[in-house]
Amino acid sequence: MEGKFDMKLIPEYDGSVAQSVVEWLEKLELVCKLQGVSGEVASVIPLRLTGDAFAVYMQLAESDRKSAEKVKKALLATFAADPYLAYDQFVNRRLRAGESPDVYLAELRRLATVFGGMNEKTLACAFVSGLPEEVRQLLKAGSSIEALDLDQILTRARAVIKDDTALVTTETSLCATVRHGIWQVQWFKKWIADGWLLPYDESKYGSAKGLIPLMAVIQENKGKVLSMMDFREHTHRSLHGRQ
Repeated sequence: MEGKFDMKLIPEYDGSVAQSVVEWLEKLELVCKLQGVSGEVASVIPLRLTGDAFAVYMQLAESDRKSAEKVKKALLATFAADPYLAYDQFVNRRLRAGESPDVYLAELRRLATVFGGMNEKTLACAFVSGLPEEVRQLLKAGSSIEALDLDQILTRARAVIKDDTALVTTETSLCATVRHGIWQVQWFKKWIADGWLLPYDESKYGSAKGLIPLMAVIQENKGKVLSMMDFREHTHRSLHGRQ
């Protein structure tokens, strides 16, 4: 390893509830790996412990202190969140106001780790379930969300939820705080306001002969949601005949 290992890259851990022991250990191992001292984790840990956390370390047998796994196990047993509490927090977790989808997903992963973990498909279901209803609808528009993996779903969520937009959800509406005010994120209202959607005038055009629904299509590379005519049912009937 070139250069000197800077211990201050690893924050101190005192066992307080304000810090996550799981996150602290992950950060410690990452710094040790990047600094080329992965084999010395057991020696590094006590140097960054204070308060109750250091007291737990000192209670270990001298032979156990030399084992990084046994030290981590002792810290986790003492300070890790209760798995039942973590599960309760997991199932009730929702995207918060001003929170990015990446931070939201990271928190779901952390909580899942505490109570035993879960596969990517189940985590994806939990991620989508915690998004505002309007965002869920947009994610599902245009393609089958069931066919997407978690990374693809996260990418779509980023496209719908702009980086500079803070979401504020209630039981019935989704609002967004933008630099110049607050507006409802309701794409159809925007399309109407922009003149893309116009009311059908029966007195002028007569009774409607048929209906072609609109579908919302996410343009991921530009972070936009486009309105398009959904001809799928019409095409199906043309090819296979009317039922």
